[in-house]
Amino acid sequence: MDSFTEKKWFVYIGDHHEGPFSIPEIQEKISQGQISTETYIWTEGMADWKVMNEVQEFENILQNNPNPLEQLITQALSQEDPNEQEPQKPFPFQAMKWTLALFLLGGMATIYWKKSSISDFFHPHLLQLSEKMPTLERWISPLPALEDVAKEEFEELKAAARGNPSSIGAHIALALSKSDPLLPSFYIASNLPEGILFTVHIIGNPDTLVHQTAFETHVETTLNKNLAQTVRIQLPNGNPIPQGEYRVYVSPSENQSPKIRNLIGNFQHLSIPTPPEIPKNSEILIYKTYFLRGPRDAFYTSQLKAYHEGLQKKALEELIEIKQFTLTLENQLNSTNNKR
Repeated sequence: MDSFTEKKWFVYIGDHHEGPFSIPEIQEKISQGQISTETYIWTEGMADWKVMNEVQEFENILQNNPNPLEQLITQALSQEDPNEQEPQKPFPFQAMKWTLALFLLGGMATIYWKKSSISDFFHPHLLQLSEKMPTLERWISPLPALEDVAKEEFEELKAAARGNPSSIGAHIALALSKSDPLLPSFYIASNLPEGILFTVHIIGNPDTLVHQTAFETHVETTLNKNLAQTVRIQLPNGNPIPQGEYRVYVSPSENQSPKIRNLIGNFQHLSIPTPPEIPKNSEILIYKTYFLRGPRDAFYTSQLKAYHEGLQKKALEELIEIKQFTLTLENQLNSTNNKR
């Protein structure tokens, strides 16, 4: 059996994985709209899950077999109007043209959206349509579908990405990616122009961490088309962070152009105390609390209890050693004084 037909590939759908599948079976699922080229896949030997179009084995296949829906959209949007060079048609013709386009794209979007996330190809065309017809903004998301984000947080991201900051003000939203519970990452959405650098501060609450007394890290990410995503948060050695509760702060990075600094001034900063782990001059744009690295269940509670009991036992042993050492020093001092 060759690698093309071997059933060795797993796909991540929703909150679970399915497989193993062969490459032809995955092609069939793409053609049926069950998965997309943005679906995460994995096989033995890979260090982690990867998006399908980033895996070498699928490059030629995806190029030679594009999604049929994308082909249809390309034809619909690239078809030239034979009357384009003529004077503009009366309003009824334009209205009919856009109504047909809306019906075509809206119907395909509904089918495709239910089965999979919007592809990088499909989503920009819907945005172009909403720019020409602003009334469509309430139905067309300013962001691509994010299957790894909780529904309520995805709504917050979409709301923050909509609108012109000069008219409605600057907005920002933060969301947790659930694609890898062991190595979490975060999304930031904003209606500000792309290119803005954000610093995300992740600080563990010491009393809640398992097998570690403290954790803090700071990562930068750049806004691109209203959305930014951090790298995966991990320990310096690459291991997962300790399970527990974390405070996540977002502030504008110091390395910004003057133009972007003026735009950031439109943000309504939070009036909260700046934690000691964050530079005092940092402006906090948004703040949330997350429980990371697994559920807050009975197993976590038992681990946390055992860890703290171990810390208390070790502290007590060290205290006893210090007292014994102090007593030894006192006896030596008294003995020295008596000899005098």
